[in-house]
Amino acid sequence: MRNMNRRSFLKGTLTTAAGSVLYTATDASAAQAAATGYTVVWDLAKAYREATPTRERVCINGLWRWQPAGAGADTIPSDGWGYFRVPDSWPGPNQRFAGPQLYFPNSSWGQKDVSKVTAAWHQREITIPPEWAGRRVTLYAEYLNSYAVVYVDGAKVGELRYPWGEVNLTAVCHPGQKHVLSMLVVAMPLQAVMLSYNNSATARQVEGKVERRGLAATYF
Repeated sequence: MRNMNRRSFLKGTLTTAAGSVLYTATDASAAQAAATGYTVVWDLAKAYREATPTRERVCINGLWRWQPAGAGADTIPSDGWGYFRVPDSWPGPNQRFAGPQLYFPNSSWGQKDVSKVTAAWHQREITIPPEWAGRRVTLYAEYLNSYAVVYVDGAKVGELRYPWGEVNLTAVCHPGQKHVLSMLVVAMPLQAVMLSYNNSATARQVEGKVERRGLAATYF
């Protein structure tokens, strides 16, 4: 396996210019991405992997479906998706990016000010490698700001909290099968993150400024 430092690894997984294009002609935000030279690639054969004799992980960074979530929203949207790069902080007026911010809004959002978004949905498809039969399968977020509820095929399977976390997917993800991974990510101050251990609904009501909102590098 080729040795890569963290900077090289992230640089190699952020942009996707070739591979399976997973959108339809009516998916305007994905078509917008394609028009700028990017395609939505969810093909694990093209994903970066790290492996040892006892453990393997697959990077699922790239363009994910994304859209702002309403207050108290716990129902996964069926439409209205845009696309946003993982890992990256959500759009904001004071953000500084080393490269292009890969963000393709859905036209149905109108003039919504996404710089004030405090909760958003992330979604993509994953296919569990068939050779993983009999293994424990988990989702790992290397950095999260600040709280996330994880769903697989519409069913809630766990929660993640700042600064990083892991959720066991073994019971709901089956080797050789495709699944839809959805995450409701909420940006909240540390005080609210602590409250979420007892009551996540109350925690989301605690207001506070979070500079770098969103989801960073993810693997399973």
